[in-house]
Amino acid sequence: MMPKFSVDIAATSANLGPGFDCMGLAINRYNRFTITPDEMFSINAKGPAAPAIPRTKDNLVVQGLELLLHHVGAVQTPRRWRIDIQADIPAGSGLGSSASAIAGGMLLGNEMVGYYEPRRQMSRWEVVQLATAMEGHPDNVTPALLGGAWLSVYEEHKLQSFALSLPENLVFAVGTPQIHVSTDESRKALSALVPRHDAIYNTAQAARLVLALERRDLSLLRDAFGDKIHEPYRTPSLPYYKEVVAAVLDAGAITVTLSGSGPTLLVWCDSSESAECAAEAMQQVWSEHSVAAVCNTALPDRTEPAVYRLDDSREADA
Repeated sequence: MMPKFSVDIAATSANLGPGFDCMGLAINRYNRFTITPDEMFSINAKGPAAPAIPRTKDNLVVQGLELLLHHVGAVQTPRRWRIDIQADIPAGSGLGSSASAIAGGMLLGNEMVGYYEPRRQMSRWEVVQLATAMEGHPDNVTPALLGGAWLSVYEEHKLQSFALSLPENLVFAVGTPQIHVSTDESRKALSALVPRHDAIYNTAQAARLVLALERRDLSLLRDAFGDKIHEPYRTPSLPYYKEVVAAVLDAGAITVTLSGSGPTLLVWCDSSESAECAAEAMQQVWSEHSVAAVCNTALPDRTEPAVYRLDDSREADA
């Protein structure tokens, strides 16, 4: 019997305010990837984000999988498969759909290598390093592959990652206006030069953010998310951004960060009740201005994703 493998990869929110391209965390929204060796290559996708998924080898799941097989020198692992994707992380939303695809492809490939050629199988940390090299920065792929929140330094093709603590009572409201944001286009809006006073400000804010998280001090966390490097250039294109921020803070939220390059906003809260109020506040502002949006609550995903081997009698839980 040909083995089948499946993995759920969490959505991720990168930058966390001042941690541009170096900080990120996982939240409990998922894409599910399942691979089955087959006679012909095929990709099947379903779910809300399925229309945006390529059905060709340009798909990042395939690219991540094939890069890993090439990297380890796999010779016995099958090279034709059927890939099934349950796509619940919207593309172009700032919630790490690309990192999810890369992570899913690499973990499935590595699990197949472990089955067919166990001596070539990579460690999870080696997969993180390879995924970072493919993605170009570690802020999304590290939490996608390891769960939790991470500070990563990627310099001269060398990666160091440090786990960040998250308060136990941390809950998020997640608001996504229904507009598409290209990460590449969003990066073009950033300034090529950073004034010294802005660099100093971001350095201090990033240090304060790490300290607040390590102390799990929500009062210190409230003032630790200021940024002058990317958010000021990206948020003006978001619909009614200032009004939304004012509404969620009035509703009791701790703060708001732009998730990745947007348009999703990640609202940090200290209770489920506060997060529900913040989600309702976002929805109300956008609804009043006829902006379609999806607003709900989420929790940090603190666990490393596990790959499961399936058989014909046992499928992944729905």
